[in-house]
Amino acid sequence: MSEPLIDLQNIKLKRKNKKIEIYSLTIYPGVIYQIQGENDSGKTLLMDVIAHERKQDSGKIIFKSKSSKKNEYSRSLAKKKISYLKEKSPFWKRKNVLQYLIDILKAQKVSSVNAYSEAMSILEKYDLKEYANISRRKLSFGVFRKIELLKILLENNELILLDEPYLKIDDKFITKFNYHIKNMIKENNKTIIISSAKSFSKYKIIKILFKIADGRIVKIDKPRSKKKKTYKK
Repeated sequence: MSEPLIDLQNIKLKRKNKKIEIYSLTIYPGVIYQIQGENDSGKTLLMDVIAHERKQDSGKIIFKSKSSKKNEYSRSLAKKKISYLKEKSPFWKRKNVLQYLIDILKAQKVSSVNAYSEAMSILEKYDLKEYANISRRKLSFGVFRKIELLKILLENNELILLDEPYLKIDDKFITKFNYHIKNMIKENNKTIIISSAKSFSKYKIIKILFKIADGRIVKIDKPRSKKKKTYKK
């Protein structure tokens, strides 16, 4: 088995009426995980801690041998290694869709010409080319979420965190996106953690399922796709 990407040890965090207590949780590269739980179960809080968006009260996170306890796993490192789609994504202003995606690519040292080409290509691939010159304030919530998911793909980071990613998203887009992230796993050994109240079993992409309740992991499962029945003639 490969070395862990992230290891959580004795993590405790309490914020108002929400809390998490994770004694041991290990995330390996090249796997799509799901954290499933009801609202206020602690799943988003756990995602925030992994992404270094919130600092735990106690315990430590080890990211590829770099420990948060020693300040080796810092917020600046997390921003370079992790893409995080929050359930309530921050709004970007004063840009249209195309310029927003171009800026994401240019931040990765992609040239202006190539950034334009790549941004237009992914918009066309996901049938969103008509929104290229539309400003954020004119986008519906569903289209905004789609653009944020494309941003995650373009960032191409080692670890991808998706909190309720398919809110107001149509099945056609979801099918394409799932195909894309499965290829990212296969070809580039990326790691993806999806947080959702609903099961993702119908998409057949989850390899490891963590069920969370009252801030604690209560079950770890490996979903299996149902095999089609065959009938002898």
